[in-house]
Amino acid sequence: MENYDCGPPPFKERVLQRLVAEEQDHDLKKCLNLADLIFQGLSHIVGAGVYVITPGIIAMVAGPSTILSYVLTSVVLLPTVFCYMDLGSRFQGVCNAYVYVYISLGEYLASLIWVILVCELTLVVSLVSLGLGRNIDKFLLNNTAHNLETTMLEPYLPDFLAHNLNSMAILFILVICAINCSGIKQVAWLNTIITVFLLATISMFFIIAMIYGSPENLTAVDPNSGKGGFFAFGAKGFLTASAILVVSYSGFESIVSLAAEAKNPRRDVPIATIVSYVIATVAMTTLGFSLVYICPWYEVTRETGLADAIGRYHLTIPVYIVTAAIIAASFSSGLASLTTLIRFLYGVSNDGLFFEMFSVVAECSKVPIPAAIAASTACIVITLVLNYRQLIHVVSGGIILTFLVINYTTVIISYRKPPGVPPDERSNLVDNEVTGKSEPDDKDDVIKITDQDFIVSVIFGIFAKLCLLGCILFYFPKSWNFWSVRIPLICLIAIVCIALLVVIRLKFTLYKVENQTFQCPLIPFIPGLGIAAMMFSFSNLEPIAHVLSVIYAIVGTIIYFTYGYFNSVITVNKRKNLIARSNSIGEEQVADDHDTTS
Repeated sequence: MENYDCGPPPFKERVLQRLVAEEQDHDLKKCLNLADLIFQGLSHIVGAGVYVITPGIIAMVAGPSTILSYVLTSVVLLPTVFCYMDLGSRFQGVCNAYVYVYISLGEYLASLIWVILVCELTLVVSLVSLGLGRNIDKFLLNNTAHNLETTMLEPYLPDFLAHNLNSMAILFILVICAINCSGIKQVAWLNTIITVFLLATISMFFIIAMIYGSPENLTAVDPNSGKGGFFAFGAKGFLTASAILVVSYSGFESIVSLAAEAKNPRRDVPIATIVSYVIATVAMTTLGFSLVYICPWYEVTRETGLADAIGRYHLTIPVYIVTAAIIAASFSSGLASLTTLIRFLYGVSNDGLFFEMFSVVAECSKVPIPAAIAASTACIVITLVLNYRQLIHVVSGGIILTFLVINYTTVIISYRKPPGVPPDERSNLVDNEVTGKSEPDDKDDVIKITDQDFIVSVIFGIFAKLCLLGCILFYFPKSWNFWSVRIPLICLIAIVCIALLVVIRLKFTLYKVENQTFQCPLIPFIPGLGIAAMMFSFSNLEPIAHVLSVIYAIVGTIIYFTYGYFNSVITVNKRKNLIARSNSIGEEQVADDHDTTS
């Protein structure tokens, strides 16, 4: 008698359900055009990367070299941009990094990535909320809220908690939650208006910096600490800043997460991704340069640096404009991040990997209201536990890991046979093991592992592990001489890695789906370069970011094996098939007994 277990093999099974269909079955409303997607990405990138994170990076991490950190970040992210464009043109359903990992690497690893992304986006919303709350209180309320909260609450808070209750930050989270619940078109319309204002303010700030700034500020020396020069925090600070700034580009996830609500996602998602990348890179580099040009880096304040820098020259109207831009940037970035976070919870719960209640969509607004409430609550809790300085050092680890797996999954999916191509023998075997059928399952809405993508995934996995080894050798062990021992070993690893990519390129066949508008160039070399770049960026983060990523993975594992494994769509459908099969066998047995009796 055949033995059927009650759950899918989490590492071996790769399933793509209905994502390759022209219209995926979901309850979200298709109403977004190309401009909506571009401004959604820009609002996320410019809001977080320019107005919220830049002052803190300059003041605490890299000094004037933040300018080059932006340039380095944009360069190392270019392969990831191509991968997002490729994946965005392949699928038009509810898409994001979680879905891509689900398709290529299976349920278990997808569970890890959704936990990582949900936690990271929660931290991003909390970070921009704290920055916004501080700016509102300082420039509009004259520190009234801060003084009241500090006097009333600080004596009762433990040291590991934030030193004050940022009531403005909490109010902001509640407001963007309400806006999200009103409908996605309203969110897109609001993001467009805010983003245009933010880009105009950057232009104004640049002009003011050119008038009042000085080249001497680019190499200023802090009289208190003695640090100075363009690389005030050294090469380590420059590289760490580049790694932290990766979080600015999490707006790519905002774009692909709205593919299900776009009118023409296969055309618009790739275009929106590259356009938002180019505009945001120019905007962030321009404002970073302007800030260190108009003000010595050691006088830049963390949360309110832009307005304070102009305030030094007693420019009242520009100060109010920049303050309004900071508030608007925090608003748009928080709004975009929360929108993406809500869509993540919706997609995961739809697949049965998290509580089903988060997939409930309101009839009037077509928005998953329970997911919005849960996400907002989590953000409020984070603002109560962590402060701005703590958040800025831990906010990028999960985003870097997400970009890493985006590059990895692009290769696996590109070498997988699309629907309509006859499955080979290995595909049938794996298909039979999952479904319990003795005959091949050739349905077009399910893709299984094949000989080619299995071998490619193994070879590319070896490549990724060698890249990790190379990053480790760059820093450790310290007892090995860097130039005479570690660098030659790294070069040897690089040669082996290139050889593996050449084997993949020459020996295996690339596939495109029907109507795919863009394919990543030079696969697997471009995604391979992206993996190496993301691993190196991750190695330059603070140790606390590495620890936090491990915690994310542990939490994801616990959630999957205690809930997701038993309640996923795959498992539920398999149980239904087994019940139907058992009923069919029972009916056949009754019929045979009846015939025997007769």
